[in-house]
Amino acid sequence: METLMQDIKFSLRRLLKSPGFTAIAVIALALGIGANTAIFSVINGVLLRSLPYKDPEGIVRVWDNFLQRGLTEIAVSIPEYHDYKKESQSFEHMAAIFSATFTITDPGEPERVEAASVSYNFFPLLGVDPILGRTFAPEEDQAGNDNVALLSHELWQRRFGANQGVLGEKITIDGLVVTVIGVMPPGFDYPDNAAMWVPVGFTPQMMAPSRRGARNLSVLARIKPGVTLQQAQADMDRVASNLQAQNPDFYPENAGYRVTLVPLLESTVGKIRPMLLLVLGVVGFVLLIACINVANLLLARSYALQKGVAIRAALGANRARLVREFLTESVLLALAGGAAGLLLAYWGLYVLVAVSPKDSIPRIEEITLDASVLAFTFVVSLLTGVIFGIVPALQASKHDLNGVLKEGGRSSSGGGARHLLPNSLVVAEVAVTIILLTAAGVMIKSFYVLRNAEPGFNPGSAMTMRTYVPLNSKYRDPAQQAAFFEQSLEKIRQIPGVESAGASFYLPLAGASLSCSFLPESSEFTPGGNTPEADWRAISPGFFESLNIPLLKGRDFNQFDRPNAPLAVVIDQTLAEQYWPDQDPIGKRLKLTLPMVRDQWLTVVGVVGYVWNSKMNSMARPQVYTSFIQTPMPAMSFVVRGATDSSQLTAAVTREIHEVESLVPVYEVKSMQKIVSDSLGDSRLLMLLLSVFAGVALVLASVGIYGVMSYSVTQRTHEIGIRMAMGARATDVLQLVFRKGLTLTLIGAVIGLVASYAFARALSAFVAGLLYGTSATDLLVFLVTPLVLIMVAVFACFVPARRATRVDPVIALRFE
Repeated sequence: METLMQDIKFSLRRLLKSPGFTAIAVIALALGIGANTAIFSVINGVLLRSLPYKDPEGIVRVWDNFLQRGLTEIAVSIPEYHDYKKESQSFEHMAAIFSATFTITDPGEPERVEAASVSYNFFPLLGVDPILGRTFAPEEDQAGNDNVALLSHELWQRRFGANQGVLGEKITIDGLVVTVIGVMPPGFDYPDNAAMWVPVGFTPQMMAPSRRGARNLSVLARIKPGVTLQQAQADMDRVASNLQAQNPDFYPENAGYRVTLVPLLESTVGKIRPMLLLVLGVVGFVLLIACINVANLLLARSYALQKGVAIRAALGANRARLVREFLTESVLLALAGGAAGLLLAYWGLYVLVAVSPKDSIPRIEEITLDASVLAFTFVVSLLTGVIFGIVPALQASKHDLNGVLKEGGRSSSGGGARHLLPNSLVVAEVAVTIILLTAAGVMIKSFYVLRNAEPGFNPGSAMTMRTYVPLNSKYRDPAQQAAFFEQSLEKIRQIPGVESAGASFYLPLAGASLSCSFLPESSEFTPGGNTPEADWRAISPGFFESLNIPLLKGRDFNQFDRPNAPLAVVIDQTLAEQYWPDQDPIGKRLKLTLPMVRDQWLTVVGVVGYVWNSKMNSMARPQVYTSFIQTPMPAMSFVVRGATDSSQLTAAVTREIHEVESLVPVYEVKSMQKIVSDSLGDSRLLMLLLSVFAGVALVLASVGIYGVMSYSVTQRTHEIGIRMAMGARATDVLQLVFRKGLTLTLIGAVIGLVASYAFARALSAFVAGLLYGTSATDLLVFLVTPLVLIMVAVFACFVPARRATRVDPVIALRFE
């Protein structure tokens, strides 16, 4: 221990005597370690940390799949849920969940909140108990007895002032009076940031056999102790096989029906995993570049200290002692870099959370610099210190006392083994930097193509806001719901400055959509079979105009498309070209598996252009539109385009809506431009992360090239003096320095491009879902990337080259 303390003191003194060297090394390591710490914090909080439930490893999501139809991990129907619960033998609990939004109208002003309808065993399954009151009783899970509710801790504090007497209080949600029976603990908001929970209350109609194909239910299950996931999956395979035999119409042999169990953590974070692992690999390369940089600095410094090392060896210091001293110095540098990296990681996480789009990173609120992150940083710092320090330490501990003392103060001439290792490290640094630059370049191009893609509509100055009518006695009937939206639109269109207005059940690119099966006329329909799927929206007349969606054939919906009129449908050009390629689709008929128009023919009255639906890089599906008068819904989003200031327009629209019904909340007020921008959030975030880390790598690479060239000029001062004494011009000296720097850069660039191509080919399937309009081996990116690095290398070589031209031959020769 005493020897170790002596080594630490000696290393600290030596580092403090070289503040410039120490600062550069610590900054380089701080960038590399800080980037790794920040991304590990995200991975730890999102992927590695257990979910905050009792024994979360035993909780699984239950998904339906129709593999032959390309449908994987889809929701479960209510009859299927009851069959799975009754027939399976591997689960302690199985719970049903409907995600929803509720309007609270009493007490206080109307407010729309995220909510969920859940079965009574939902909370026991998760192992979460309320901090006040109780959860649902089994009898409250029946229709007619489901007039109770649970509040989230956040809603209880915000709307009810954390009043302990809230239990037993009557509140009105969606026009129904319910009793508050409990308050959940802080932080619990499953699913989907829920602020309120009510019992499911299944009705006999909801459980009817004909509803087997209506899949809109999320299902959780807790596996029994002692039962493995594989055994539970085999159990569900048996249940699915029996159901398929009993219901061949809903589960035909050619549909590929299967029930799968996915651990809840995997189901929650699985979609973000590829992006996070990709970014982790990138920051690993950044740390590698930082290590190469510091190793080069230590090598250059070890050559400068070679005489002192040789003298110490002559006085009795063995090689092991010298290696230990140099490793102690490198580890101290790494620990200092790790401490600075923690500060950078803390700041970086703050920025990352701030710029991340909503819901792009699940569990983002759980990302912290906790003990496991601190331990990770410490271990990485130690390993980093050993990795970048071992080679310089071994090199420095080599001593040829006679050779060093003979050489005296003279600089070595160029070339030789002394320059081989630093040059090799620069080549490796450039190669790794090329890999990061190509990855960032591919993502930048992908985002550029995606950002400039046509979404199928013109967002322009359109403003949107969502409304939901309370399902009380006044609006219980669907026709009354449609009348409210129709009256509201009439009033909105009369607002001065409004150019057009429409409404839709869901807006394009807003992150939500509904689909249904459809049956073109003359096709054979099999319930649950291999029928095509389409995205569906109920819209008002004027919706296409408000978003400038082109009407290619036929007409828009109008005031004559009433409930007693023939059912009308507008289709997009994708569906028209696929099913009536050489025919006029106007007048053709199809059926939709929507409850309100089931088994009825709808006549095609118009064809519109294709519109991006959930995300701009998502798979295209045909789209169908129905009139909101003929297929009414209680929730709609208004789209209003006008020349008026957006805030004034929003206030005016809200005022007119409340003129029709004061209890209707107006929420999710956004411009259509903002909706389009938010839909690019995941791609933008990945592009920014890769660009930032590639930029850091580029800076580190330029510093590395500069350091090696500066050291080379210093070592070749005598040679340069002789050349200039013999008549060499400044341009000749410039060429000498630039030739070496660019040669190293070009060799590294070639190696890096080959490695980048190999990595891209190997990872093409992994990153395919992250790219749009380009490939992982994009030719343009592979051509531009080395040019960028060469330009940076030219600037990095300029200062050492200019310093070389100013060498005084007399002083250089006197130095001999």
